[in-house]
Amino acid sequence: MKSYQLVLYASLNPSPPCFVIPIFTTSSSNDTFAQDLLPSSRIRQFMPFLLDEFTVVKATAPALDRRCGENGILAFWSEEDEVICGTASQLKDSLRNYEYISESPFVEVELATFLEDDDYLREAANKATQLLSDPSAKNSYYSRVRKRITLLRDLIDEELHPEDDDNQDISDLIDILEKETDSSAWSKYWHEGWRLFYGNSRLVDIARWRIMTFGLGDDEADVLLNIRYSHSEHLESFYNWWIDHRKSDYLGWVLVWHILNDNNSRSTTDHPAEEVARALERIFDSSFYRRQQWPLLSVWNTCFLRFPEQSNRIIDIAVKNNGKSFYLEYFISMMVMPIYQKFPRNVWARDKIEEWLSKPKGSSLWIDLFMIHGRDIFSSKDFTLIAIVWLRKYGRGTNKWFDLFSMIKPDINSDESWNLRVSWLNRSRKNLYSWPDVFESLADDAGDENFKELSAIAKSWEFRGRNRRRNATIEEFAAR
Repeated sequence: MKSYQLVLYASLNPSPPCFVIPIFTTSSSNDTFAQDLLPSSRIRQFMPFLLDEFTVVKATAPALDRRCGENGILAFWSEEDEVICGTASQLKDSLRNYEYISESPFVEVELATFLEDDDYLREAANKATQLLSDPSAKNSYYSRVRKRITLLRDLIDEELHPEDDDNQDISDLIDILEKETDSSAWSKYWHEGWRLFYGNSRLVDIARWRIMTFGLGDDEADVLLNIRYSHSEHLESFYNWWIDHRKSDYLGWVLVWHILNDNNSRSTTDHPAEEVARALERIFDSSFYRRQQWPLLSVWNTCFLRFPEQSNRIIDIAVKNNGKSFYLEYFISMMVMPIYQKFPRNVWARDKIEEWLSKPKGSSLWIDLFMIHGRDIFSSKDFTLIAIVWLRKYGRGTNKWFDLFSMIKPDINSDESWNLRVSWLNRSRKNLYSWPDVFESLADDAGDENFKELSAIAKSWEFRGRNRRRNATIEEFAAR
């Protein structure tokens, strides 16, 4: 299973104290990633994460590796150059004696919530509301905090924490799970039980019973993911039962196949590719696809990559479902791009990519694909025209604006080049790393008649967020 390495921390706040986001990298990608955590604080998956709008904390991250299914890493920025990090339980132990925050009651509210300390939360909330002058703001804020206090005293917190007799505790939990009918509430109870009684076979059994009795929905799928990542051996018999008895439930079949599809799972890896393709055909022909777009497209993507002998049949599924109401970015990234990358001469995939890229969009997926594949798909003239439209309208929050501009600068006239950069500098985020680079490129091209305009732009630059470095060129123009 792929390993991810902790490399740094990202924060929405420019200074401590506050909770921060651990950022990871992996050897197989140039992207940075953040953890998507299950309610049990285990890692469901790693999601690509853009750092452009965040402060990078100047603290050295420890050498920690993580994989899906393992305990996630949480982090708290305590001092300018110090971050406390660890698993949820480790961080709670470290923060229970943390004393700095008397100066920051709003952070204390977050800490008290994390520590599940309702007395501390009430005390912190009282201090925080004293800093709010508007009576309506005070009432609104304290109302939100009261909801947190209530949640900290709910049934899970009061009745399910281990006491003297763990067997009695889990029996009480199993009794609750057998009687609970609401899917969302059932899932929350189960996840809390998994956190407290990790790996207990009775929780695996009750999950199997629940899904076999009531079917597989989003909440139940999260439960299966949690079991799969840590105890996939428990699910072999469940998988085989599903195949034998629920073959008509194609949504459940495909989701279960996707959830259990793991190199450590014998029955799934040995399952015939032809039957997998047949199940995909049936589910995409039904109406179920509207409920579970991301899981279904993920299953299609996995099947396409794992079963090359069924490529034509699996591609036909994508072509046939072209008109269905999938979220377009899901459809492009999960279906169309894999076909194009594996078979660049596939006319259908190339036409779809060309159609989608020909209309600039503000998403990171669009600019990434356009910069990687645009030169191959469009003529030089069309590539430049499309790029200009995007540069005029989008990119105010990303350093990729300057990357794309640099690609087309030799192909546009000096007036267009100047106006694009001036416009972007005026509307973009001033804390982007590339902001000074764009300004310096303008300064290199400037004449005497441009000094006044550049001076006004330079004065708007803000030293904040990630961008703490000084820039002599900008300061020179700002001083004029």
